[in-house]
Amino acid sequence: MRRIFVLCWALMFVSVWCIANERIVRWDSDITIEHDGSLHVVEALTVNCEGREIRRGIVREFPTDYKDGAGFEYKVRFNLLEARLDGLSVGAGLEKI
Repeated sequence: MRRIFVLCWALMFVSVWCIANERIVRWDSDITIEHDGSLHVVEALTVNCEGREIRRGIVREFPTDYKDGAGFEYKVRFNLLEARLDGLSVGAGLEKI
């Protein structure tokens, strides 16, 4: 009986240890509105990644199609200036729209 009790406790601790704790730990955004109306945005993310759900990075999508109150449609563009991973510049597969 004691062995079963010890085995249950051991399995409980192992199962808790196996649960992925992938999450965004910190997300800082610095947004500047320029004189011409454009935006300059710098985002810094700290992510706890264990390779279970987050395997190839984080996808960041930006809306580019808008409609104003009068029904006029606008398409805005943005330029991705840089992306870094662990302080090193990365860019393979990144698009400029």
